[in-house]
Amino acid sequence: MTEDEHQEKIFEWVESNLSTYPELEFMYANMNGARRSKRYTAKLKRRGMRAGVPDIFLPVARYNFHGLYIELKRPKTTSHAKGILSPKQKRWKGFLTTQNYAHIVCYGYKHAIETIKYYLDQEF
Repeated sequence: MTEDEHQEKIFEWVESNLSTYPELEFMYANMNGARRSKRYTAKLKRRGMRAGVPDIFLPVARYNFHGLYIELKRPKTTSHAKGILSPKQKRWKGFLTTQNYAHIVCYGYKHAIETIKYYLDQEF
């Protein structure tokens, strides 16, 4: 599965679990990773798109955090050893952590869903 397919699975789960977790209505994805022309990418950058921003954000406070950011990676396999953060993604992770946001790197949709459920089940 591609990273995009994993992300689609996450949002399918979100739609089917809104009655259990109503806060999921406010979770959204950053479309930085979408493929587009260089010209359109330049236009989006002029409009404020930033490299390294995590893929998914849940703007719900829990525990000591203002919200949950998820950087989604494909599950690690022997044939696919990627899944490491780029320097810009590391910079964002460091910044968001200092601002009291939870930032988790999730490897596949199952990991992301478990992370979201765990986060939402915490008491404020």
